[in-house]
Amino acid sequence: IRTRITLELPAGKYKLTATLYIPSYANIVGAGKEKTVLSSSVAGTAIQFVHDGYPTAWDNSALTQPRHILLKGISILVNNADRNILQLNSVSESRFENLYLGGTYSGTFNANSIGIAMTAFSDTVNCYHNIFKDVKIYGCSYAVFSRDDINENVFEDCIISNVRQGYVFGFGANGSSIGQRFGPRNTRIERNAFGSVR
Repeated sequence: IRTRITLELPAGKYKLTATLYIPSYANIVGAGKEKTVLSSSVAGTAIQFVHDGYPTAWDNSALTQPRHILLKGISILVNNADRNILQLNSVSESRFENLYLGGTYSGTFNANSIGIAMTAFSDTVNCYHNIFKDVKIYGCSYAVFSRDDINENVFEDCIISNVRQGYVFGFGANGSSIGQRFGPRNTRIERNAFGSVR
């Protein structure tokens, strides 16, 4: 097992001026979601999880997909209505805990306004075995969105508020493209609370 690298972010406000790319085996740990705040004004995704060897081309292998990541104790805010907050491209075996993901949705739908976006390269190289615990998603058109072949992800004790839709799985999949043949499977959503879904 590779050595984990831990970046501890003390309480305070931090500005993201570009997408933050997080590799495998990284721990990003804040002082708590009300204390450590990342504010993003970038034209695109706030945080994206990347394969081994990024930015070189990915070989689409399960051996190099983003994996074994911890993101904990942080608020991540975006100040534009058409931004993803977390982009998980075939992320596996990772944990997301004590997070606040905040957007600017106020009733006008935007398909690019997503709290957690999850994609799959194929039915075997996909987002799987990830745990989301104590995550609050506020102010996004979609709280969680995936049309792809993600598998065995768990959402526990999450709060979904002021969104157009909460969990949107399989919408828009064509059923034949690689990565969209089976759709999201075996997802567990436990002890979630929903408010102002409109």
